[in-house]
Amino acid sequence: MSNWLDLLRSKYFYAGHSRFSFGWENPNAAAAVLVSLLPVLWCGYHVLAARKRKLYIGVLVALEGLLLWMVVITYSRGAVIGLACAMLFFHLFARFANDPNWQKWRLAALCSRLGLLALFMGASGLFRRMASVAEGDRSAINRLDLWHGSLRLIAASPWRGWGRGSSGIAFSQWVQNPASKLTYLSAVNGYLSIAVDFGLFVLAALIFFLVFPILLGTLTRGEKIERSRPAILACCSGVLAFAVANCFTTLSTLPSVVWAPLSLILFILVLALQKSPLKKPGIGAWVTAVVVTGLLEVVSVVSAGSSAWRVNLKENGSVELLKTGSQSRAPLVYFLPDWRTLGLYFGREIRAALDRAPTSIRCVVCPPGTSPKVATDSAIYIVFGSRVTELTNVSLARTIIVFPTVEPKLPGANGIPLKIILPELDQVGFTDQWRTWATARGCHVETIPLVGQNIEGQFATLWPSVFEQDK
Repeated sequence: MSNWLDLLRSKYFYAGHSRFSFGWENPNAAAAVLVSLLPVLWCGYHVLAARKRKLYIGVLVALEGLLLWMVVITYSRGAVIGLACAMLFFHLFARFANDPNWQKWRLAALCSRLGLLALFMGASGLFRRMASVAEGDRSAINRLDLWHGSLRLIAASPWRGWGRGSSGIAFSQWVQNPASKLTYLSAVNGYLSIAVDFGLFVLAALIFFLVFPILLGTLTRGEKIERSRPAILACCSGVLAFAVANCFTTLSTLPSVVWAPLSLILFILVLALQKSPLKKPGIGAWVTAVVVTGLLEVVSVVSAGSSAWRVNLKENGSVELLKTGSQSRAPLVYFLPDWRTLGLYFGREIRAALDRAPTSIRCVVCPPGTSPKVATDSAIYIVFGSRVTELTNVSLARTIIVFPTVEPKLPGANGIPLKIILPELDQVGFTDQWRTWATARGCHVETIPLVGQNIEGQFATLWPSVFEQDK
């Protein structure tokens, strides 16, 4: 028995309680599927009550209780909030002309379901987890920091986005506090993740896709569809539960999760699309999408303006970092980092160093695979590791080479006063070659003691030595 339970549990815990995932990637994904499908049971009561199948109603009650308990033991706060919203929607807005008893008992049904949910939450300790948000729960604080950073990323590239799957790593690279070493796979918010990855146009389409079937099912009236109305509104409730849960974790990109709301949306469209006018639901959905994305754009611009550094994603993939209050004529510094020298989160390393820089500095970081769009003689180029092979594309007159990891082959470098910084601990075998090459060409060479080519986590302390130009 314990082996089966181990398969259902996840690696996540809360206050010593194992958070069950039931085979999904994580507990939040499992809870999202459960709260999307659980409202489907609610329409079953109307079908069975009309046929007076009391035994089957009892089985349905037991099944709903089991699924509700499964939701609770995932300890997913967002899913529980989504389920509560779905309960309110279904019981307060659903009116069934062919079931007069429903009008009489729907408030009692709502109170019963909310009461059972509250009972399960109290028994499992989920209430304490919900209340911990007000007590400075670290998970909630990290989410708020991540969402604020995601708004800054949206402001940096509102319509093109940063690329598929970039929301988590872009946050750590360009806007997270450099002192933090936390890493993320996404923005932990399905809508912000989509906006950061693909831009606000795609986000507007997603919002329309979720809102349209809910409005279609809610606004549909008429005798032709009245018998199907309980099923339609139950599906609308499931889509609403998913849409709300998606605010608290990234669900819209998980194939193991999205099949549930997609199935509900398809069911709504099949039942209601041919029997309902599309004008009102369509206009309502587009207005909602435009208003939400417009507000998000405004909030992102305000959020970016209140930050110490402004971030801007260039068309060629490079990232501009500009300290708030600096002048447009401030010295321009191009960084060409590589992963071997600064690590995967080279942007975070550079920003930690820039915090020690003068207020007037302007910076453009060119990740591997990109290069300065326009080379200027007045700019300073700081080139790391293997990126020295790209120096044919930029001016060498104001170039600083940091810890090169390839052989010294720079055509046309004779007589140019390069500054080359080498590590005392050679990890790749090219340090002596570079020292000999630089001495023969009259370049300035500086050796940093007690470090190797990999300076991840150390670049901020080495920054003054790197940036000072010895002419």
